[in-house]
Amino acid sequence: MAKIRPNEPIPQNNLRQAEVPETAEVLGNPDGSAPAFALRIERCLFFFLPGVPREYHRIVQEMVIPRLLQANVVLRSRILQCYGVTESKLDEMVAPIREAHPEVRFGFRTKFPENHLSLAALAPDAAAAEESLARVEKLCREVLGDLVYGQDGVTFAQAVGERVAARGETICCAESCTGGLLAQLLTEVPGSSRWAAGGFVTYSYELKETALGVPHQMLQKHGAVSEQVARAMAEGARTRSEATWTLAITGIAGPEGGTPQKPVGTVWLALSGKNGTTAKLMHYRGDRGQVRLQSAYGALQLLREALRQGAS
Repeated sequence: MAKIRPNEPIPQNNLRQAEVPETAEVLGNPDGSAPAFALRIERCLFFFLPGVPREYHRIVQEMVIPRLLQANVVLRSRILQCYGVTESKLDEMVAPIREAHPEVRFGFRTKFPENHLSLAALAPDAAAAEESLARVEKLCREVLGDLVYGQDGVTFAQAVGERVAARGETICCAESCTGGLLAQLLTEVPGSSRWAAGGFVTYSYELKETALGVPHQMLQKHGAVSEQVARAMAEGARTRSEATWTLAITGIAGPEGGTPQKPVGTVWLALSGKNGTTAKLMHYRGDRGQVRLQSAYGALQLLREALRQGAS
């Protein structure tokens, strides 16, 4: 708690912090001047906490959690991680389920470029909470389908990598504008050696030619950001790495380098496997970091779709 010397005037900011609703229960603050307090409105109990992390965490551990454990309710929760759908569209898709099942609370969170749906079931006992959560989760998965890639903290790259590893296969990357970001996403997960074979970062024309075998004439005729070069990068990486799958990314991340024909955000993605190579043109919006991250996710999505269709 903040200390003030005797006879020292209390700062106005501290006086304002002492103002709480009349019906609130003041919980105090052992480490600061902004008190936490609880307020009950009908059947709901709200906790209002200071924002300083050290103060917040101590109050949660010592005051909030013990109160919640005395409430005779059990909480069960699930986070469904989605890619390829906006938050507003996600909300719209699950709205009928939310309205039909008020016993489960729905929440939405954007973690660019993903959107997450959280489900929380409160019940008098664990069995009832788990039953409610399972019922609503099943309905949400049926509506959202393949937009859900994972749950409770799995990364997008991990979800794709695990599917590749389950088939006894591997991935190699050939990257230009992402500069190794795709390889980073694939390898930052413990156990990623089961699916990650390696990668090539070929930013310049020269390295695209020498490291991946992209023909000089192709680069001169079509430019690095082209379908032809994306395909050649993927095929060159597959020949040199002998990985089952290779993903190639070449584009203009910005903020400079765009043209009327190829504006910033223009990205070519390519996927090569034993049955051939596919390429896809994308137009991403956002700053440089957002374009790069969307490009890496887009490449993973290209592989994810191929796996879903049973390709090889």
